Amino acid sequence: MHGILKRFALFLSVCCPPASVWAHGGVGMDMDPCVERAGAYLIHFSAYQFQEYAAQEFCRSVPQTGEAVLVLDLIDPELRSRPAALRVVQESVPPHVLLDLPAQVYPNGVVNAEVNFEVPGRYSALMTVSGVDGAVRFPIRVAAFPYVLVSIATGTLAGCGIGYVAVRGGLVKRWIRSRRVRVRVRPVRIAAPCGRPDSSGAKSRSLVEPGG
Repeated sequence: MHGILKRFALFLSVCCPPASVWAHGGVGMDMDPCVERAGAYLIHFSAYQFQEYAAQEFCRSVPQTGEAVLVLDLIDPELRSRPAALRVVQESVPPHVLLDLPAQVYPNGVVNAEVNFEVPGRYSALMTVSGVDGAVRFPIRVAAFPYVLVSIATGTLAGCGIGYVAVRGGLVKRWIRSRRVRVRVRPVRIAAPCGRPDSSGAKSRSLVEPGG
């Protein structure tokens, strides 16, 4: 993977402290779908595909195959003094191991892993922490549904919702009323035939002036 991905992952780990990363729209950590429990402790998971989606964060689903950076944040300070190991496997028969990081201590509480999802399907990031029973599993679906179509559908539904609220609230009618232009019709005085008096008693001028 290109060195730019490594630098970008390091930038995220330094500039986004663990206590502030997993507030997805103000959702509490217990309700965050990207957070799993390791015994009494919490671990946050996120995935990035910088080449196609810049710094957009993904969690349970990655939009397409290819290179990705996985970031696991050890939220509780106690986890940062314990060795932690990480494996990324494809859920196939037999399981295919994409990455196997041996146990080590992460004092800054951030684990960065670079993987290459070669084919669409289901994957898992499995983290084991010393002193914690079992492994913490983060399921990952790769290219399960075209991401562009999901974005279009989401935008369409949001637009329909805004339009519905606007119509129900009378906003559209008020806007049309404010933009309505009132046209005033002025009476047009039609000239009477040449040489005949009009309704006011005056003679209309001839359109053709007599010759000299």
